[in-house]
Amino acid sequence: MVPGRELSNCVAVRLADPWVDVYVDWDGQKVTLQSGSGTVTLTIGSPEALVDGKRVNLDVPAALVPPGRLFVPLRFVAESLGFGVEWKEGTVELRLMRINPSSRGKLEA
Repeated sequence: MVPGRELSNCVAVRLADPWVDVYVDWDGQKVTLQSGSGTVTLTIGSPEALVDGKRVNLDVPAALVPPGRLFVPLRFVAESLGFGVEWKEGTVELRLMRINPSSRGKLEA
């Protein structure tokens, strides 16, 4: 984990959020997010994730924050599932865009 970045790049996960084409399975310790043919599995507090079955190191692990909110690293999960992420400096605006599935995980941060 990068010091000082504990939750700065994370977002709370809702188990049912129909606007974002992502299915979530949560067992209390591990979360699996799936969209299209991509799958990301994170374990609370683990510095590693599984992306389509392959181990990948994380800058920031998934976290469970009282009273039971699950936070995951947004850019990592989004790009691993084939979404582009655009953040507008100076605003509180974030855009997720579906990108070409063949470029999944290859966007620059």
